[in-house]
Amino acid sequence: MIGDDELNARLRSADRTHEGADHGDALHALFNDSREGRIKPSRWRRALLGAGIVGAIALGTGVAVPVAATVARQFLAQNVPEMTDFGGEAIPDSEYVDPAQADIDAYIASVYPDDLPLPSGYTSEMLQAKVSSIYNAMEGITQEVTFRRSYEMVAYCGWVDQWLDANATNDQAGSGEAAAMMLAAADWAALNATDGGTSDGSTIMDTFRTVAASARAGDRQAVQSHSDLNECDFLRVSK
Repeated sequence: MIGDDELNARLRSADRTHEGADHGDALHALFNDSREGRIKPSRWRRALLGAGIVGAIALGTGVAVPVAATVARQFLAQNVPEMTDFGGEAIPDSEYVDPAQADIDAYIASVYPDDLPLPSGYTSEMLQAKVSSIYNAMEGITQEVTFRRSYEMVAYCGWVDQWLDANATNDQAGSGEAAAMMLAAADWAALNATDGGTSDGSTIMDTFRTVAASARAGDRQAVQSHSDLNECDFLRVSK
């Protein structure tokens, strides 16, 4: 697996927009390494968020590039200029957002998915605070769908945590509910919209379904490994 020094070096190599360099290839190489297991997904997401690279992390699909769009603009965060495409992929019909603007927290709250099922003890305010804390540290441009995906991943990891806790105490009702929600998450909108697939041709949501089946079968090791791979400890809310 690629270490911190090499990852940082490659990020610095990619972050050369002021020199006119084309960094699309470097970024796509990082995505490919993540998909093939050489970099943990959340590890490079956090690294890219803090690296000052101009471009959105479409979380599994590529790097988005802002284009002109006709949308109702209620927040400063929506005022994103047109930029030159450097070879990345954009998620269709998802507006571009600048997390550096002062009203980004209000914007993040405005796109909270009200129909998102939450584990016991979770509230929408907790998720909004968590997602805001992630993107407040971001420099560059992202898309609206990345915020919804982050909400869904925080909730999903909450259900994974519930399953692990219930399994540890032999709480059949709690683990059964959590396993059912882990399966349901594979159909959530933003997770599917940003599912770039895996190196073997399957989808990331296929992996979620496999792990949900493992949870129903009581396979704690499989669920714990999945939690570690997605760094659910990083996505855990503060209660």
